[in-house]
Amino acid sequence: MKTLALAVALFAAGGSAAMANSNFERPIDSSVAPIERSPQPHLSARPTARVITASVADAQPVLGPSAVPIGWVGFCEERPGDCRAQGPANAVVELTPAREAELNRVNLQINHTLRPVADMVHYGVAQRWTIPTDGAGSCHHYMLLKRQALMRRGWPQSALLVTVVLDHEGQGHAILTVHTTRGDVILDNLTDQILPWDATGYQYLMRQSTSSPNAFDAVGNSTMHSTATTITSSAPLFSPSVAMSRPMTFHHNWNPWNPSSS
Repeated sequence: MKTLALAVALFAAGGSAAMANSNFERPIDSSVAPIERSPQPHLSARPTARVITASVADAQPVLGPSAVPIGWVGFCEERPGDCRAQGPANAVVELTPAREAELNRVNLQINHTLRPVADMVHYGVAQRWTIPTDGAGSCHHYMLLKRQALMRRGWPQSALLVTVVLDHEGQGHAILTVHTTRGDVILDNLTDQILPWDATGYQYLMRQSTSSPNAFDAVGNSTMHSTATTITSSAPLFSPSVAMSRPMTFHHNWNPWNPSSS
């Protein structure tokens, strides 16, 4: 919570310059091989998911309005159609067995299709949020591609929430929160396990609002909860059916308020 309070205070006080000088960086692996072109994952459309607009007991607490990540601002400038409100606000997906399997399948397919690479190597800039088309990307590209794939399969936009956190090493990271009848669950390129929001161990900075895709909220942190509310012990909510086959130790690190960080 101290990290969140400091970040919001700096932003509100015009402290973006101070944030720009903060050290959110890890060394970029310059030995990453040149990108090899490969097609986007093919995920065919499905009927619209049944949604409700009721509160969920295991939903992540919303604490109030937050700053908007600069990466999202750039994404919307480049792809405005992806940032327009679509479908019902405050949607909650009824997580039937079929939808659970579909969520797991999309997460696995994208995690194992994209090759992790830093934006500076990929695009020649420190940070660029976009939909990757060449089979490579940073954490925010995995997140945005999962959001797009699920929307194309009928999942409501307002239940698929762009989320900015600090990971286990205190580095900036982007994940996708999915608002379901079984609580808020997390899709993450660093693991194939889909976990409840309070079982990740991450420090949450901001999350997209369920009422507008271009508003963000401060939300409760997993470090405030000693145990997960919807799982037993440390087992994942969904167990992937295939073993991990690629290293999950690399992701692009960035300051969500500062486009020049890497």
